[in-house]
Amino acid sequence: MDKCLGLTERFGTIARSEGSIALNIATISAVRTIFAVRGVREAARIEGRPPATMSAALSRFEAAVAVPLVRREGASMTLTLEAERRLDAINRIAAASRQLMSLAGAPDDKPIAPISILGLIRFTEVARASSIRKAARTLGVGQPQLTRQISDMERHLGFPLLKRSGAGVSCSTYGHAALPIAEQIIEDWEAVSQAAAARFRQNIETWRMGSVMPLGHESSIAHMLAAIAAGWEKLRPRQHLAISGATADELLSGLKTGHFDLVLIDHQSVPPDFECRPIRTDALWLVGAPDLDGTADIDGVLGACTLVLPSVRSGIRQAADRYMREVAASLAHGPKRIVEIDSVPVIVNMVARYNYLSVMPQSAVERLPYRLSKWPLPDSYRQQLTLVWRASALPPPLVEGIVSLMQGVPMPPPHTEMA
Repeated sequence: MDKCLGLTERFGTIARSEGSIALNIATISAVRTIFAVRGVREAARIEGRPPATMSAALSRFEAAVAVPLVRREGASMTLTLEAERRLDAINRIAAASRQLMSLAGAPDDKPIAPISILGLIRFTEVARASSIRKAARTLGVGQPQLTRQISDMERHLGFPLLKRSGAGVSCSTYGHAALPIAEQIIEDWEAVSQAAAARFRQNIETWRMGSVMPLGHESSIAHMLAAIAAGWEKLRPRQHLAISGATADELLSGLKTGHFDLVLIDHQSVPPDFECRPIRTDALWLVGAPDLDGTADIDGVLGACTLVLPSVRSGIRQAADRYMREVAASLAHGPKRIVEIDSVPVIVNMVARYNYLSVMPQSAVERLPYRLSKWPLPDSYRQQLTLVWRASALPPPLVEGIVSLMQGVPMPPPHTEMA
């Protein structure tokens, strides 16, 4: 039983920082089903719950462990590496929860009771102390509150956990059977949430900026981000800075969920509930292999070559698609076909070495170590770099300081072209 005390002490630290142990085993079991079928709607059908309830369970779970666990691509869902690492422990919790429910002969389809990890910890503490009064003192809660919580657990489970007498309490037959199951669930939940407290502190101490991915180390975006990182200590000397790269749509989604404090996106479409500041515009060029003639008819070039572009989540792709829809569609030949790759270095290599076409910012193309054929797009198709943040979420002096760092960066001269 000494193990239970150790668990109580360790989880007490997490509870004070984040409250992750308030999560209940029904939520964990629901998340396990979502992970198993890789979808909320299918999991809802299996569990017999509304999709909104299952989606809320996943959100609560992610908040409790303080890490993103799924990536959504349209209707499909994939697990992150953090979710994969926790999967075995989550499966064990779900199996133990079903075992706990079946101790009194409950049918397999009976819903998992909403018993929190905290409730299980408190039950193990009461069992260890053989006294609700002593356990309440150790746990730092009121005796009536602890008594009610144990009674609620018994009501949900459908059997008594404790036998009460004038000398104190002891485990009932069911309680003796439930105790090792509760201990196992607690142990597995510690494995699932062990990083939660540390991540909670890190989230408080770290300021997060997201940005579209630079074309290369010599690009204007790379130089501006480096200037922010180098000058950050003067703006926020007591706060860490983390800069992450993603597509424009992913950045706006991360801004909505609070994953980012500020993002730099590459298009002008900003939701109305955000504040923004335009930073820089850049012409867009259609670029191709060096043996193509940059003065050749663009219609013929599009009809002869395959386009390689980032996915539709990127601002450049959205501008390229608009150009194809509004201008190139009137030509005799549209693009031969389009290959999607969300990796700028791979796109550059495919253009320079394998006779593909792409759309890139002028300033970036000029600094590439390749001689490329170039066709400027009309001036209405440009890359717009825009800082975006949640309304009223950032103090104006901080925004002005970041803008000053970005706009004060001198751009390097174009790279000498190579054959």
